[in-house]
Amino acid sequence: MPTKEYKAKYDMQYAKTKLKRIPLDVQKEKYEEIKSAAERSGESVNGYIKKAMPNNPFSKNYLDMFVTTLPKCELCKRYQLKNSLEVCEAFPNGIPEDVIWESFEKECNNGIFFEEAEE
Repeated sequence: MPTKEYKAKYDMQYAKTKLKRIPLDVQKEKYEEIKSAAERSGESVNGYIKKAMPNNPFSKNYLDMFVTTLPKCELCKRYQLKNSLEVCEAFPNGIPEDVIWESFEKECNNGIFFEEAEE
């Protein structure tokens, strides 16, 4: 039987190679609503949200009410704030407003794509 230390190491390695953490920001009052709903169904908040995800046909509309979308640029490793101007390698003279809210998968400019910043 594996030791606790071995199990902990295995779990950490598994998480690093097989899992992707998804940060989810919600307004505090919406979090309380989600938490209450999770408690009523006897689940953790995390478990409740997971159940609401991909296979539930109503999940996207439901979660859209709670999720606060962050500008992709602020999460990118290339993002910089210079003298109150948002810039990056793709847009050294300022990031256009419409680009800030585009999909993470879409090219930013000149073959440069979003890359998540280290935490």
